[in-house]
Amino acid sequence: MSRRLAAVLTAAALLPFAAAPAAAASPDRSQPAARAAQVRILGTGSQFSPNADGHRDRLAVRYRLSAPARVSVEVQHRGRTVVRTAPKVRRAGTRSFVWDGTLASGKRAADGAYRVVLHATGHATTRSDAARVVVDTSPTRLDVGTFGLSSDTVYPYATVIDDVVVGNFGFDSLYYGDTWNEQQEWIAASRAQVVDRDGHVVATERFTPASPRTAGGSMDGPTSCGPCGRFTWDGRDSDGVRQAPGTYRIRVVHGRDAAGNLRIAGPVRAVTVSAAQLEPSTTVRDLLAADATRTYDIPTGCLGCEVSSCPPVDSTRFTGGLTFDRTPSHCRVSSALFTTPVPGRRTPYDTFSVAATGGPSTEGGDGSADLRTYTGLTIEPSHPMTGDATVSTDVVSVSPNSEVYPSDHAPSVTWLIDGLAGSYDIASFTVTIHTYVPVA
Repeated sequence: MSRRLAAVLTAAALLPFAAAPAAAASPDRSQPAARAAQVRILGTGSQFSPNADGHRDRLAVRYRLSAPARVSVEVQHRGRTVVRTAPKVRRAGTRSFVWDGTLASGKRAADGAYRVVLHATGHATTRSDAARVVVDTSPTRLDVGTFGLSSDTVYPYATVIDDVVVGNFGFDSLYYGDTWNEQQEWIAASRAQVVDRDGHVVATERFTPASPRTAGGSMDGPTSCGPCGRFTWDGRDSDGVRQAPGTYRIRVVHGRDAAGNLRIAGPVRAVTVSAAQLEPSTTVRDLLAADATRTYDIPTGCLGCEVSSCPPVDSTRFTGGLTFDRTPSHCRVSSALFTTPVPGRRTPYDTFSVAATGGPSTEGGDGSADLRTYTGLTIEPSHPMTGDATVSTDVVSVSPNSEVYPSDHAPSVTWLIDGLAGSYDIASFTVTIHTYVPVA
């Protein structure tokens, strides 16, 4: 055999071994196989109010990834997907998805329950977790008390006075806290908001404490009211700019609910801003004493002491008059309170005075009486009446210190006749009331 042929045969014999693949390497079982990422929602807060008021307008859904993954989010409402995000790679650890309440259509989500579903995909496996969230943009209503305004119109353009409307809020029953002070603190933490027709808050007013009127109606304050709070609004915004004529709403707000919405206490009242001018107006009422409205007679007894009271009776000296008689031994007191309505709208600038005409029950006798006015919670100085006389009180504010308390009753002024000695008759009253009314 020649050398050349031997070489060829040798090469042919070795060819299968040269072409055979190398043996597969054994796996390294010391390294764990990669696993799909786990996703778990940690917390959402569950409620939010995407109404652009700056309070809980967004909802953060916190979740934890056990490994890097591509994460996408679905928001579902009534079985339909209303928001879907494109998958994005997220690292392992705690992450969050923030929803501003906007739907895929660009509209704001309607109030109601939604389901947020997170999908985490890794190593060809998708894991999901879901949570229930609530969109709630409706203010919370608190039926805790009464809220009224002194007038349904305010005149910020008037030049004769700096006109205001006065609002009063008060508890009509025990509510937050068991004590008067706790309830007063609740009112002090509340605010009156003025809202324009577009829903924008143009002014926010603080409350100041105000005392209620007594059950007998003798004082110029609210009735059926626990602790009360008062505020004024002058028809201007928080920067002092007079508001355009039109209708506004005033509401009492106290904090926010879990979704971030305002809590509104009591009813919402409408008030009109008018560009009209005001002018002073005087009303004079001449009343026979017996025809004057009597709120109540001074009661008998005081904290256990025996004080016998004799209410006034019809006068025998003056037709239509009243007799205040202290001569019987049991008549320690003979007094009565009178009232008459204030005409028209009510402002802190209203004033009134009362004149009483009378004389001793027996002409030439020595009986005497006392005339006083009640304003706010203050008894004004006395004005003694002796002999046949007409005595006038000072001109006093209907509501001192702007304390105008709206109530279910017509606003009124109040005065007192108190028999001092002997027997004294009141023939008549003249009540003069100064107010401000729109220019005709």
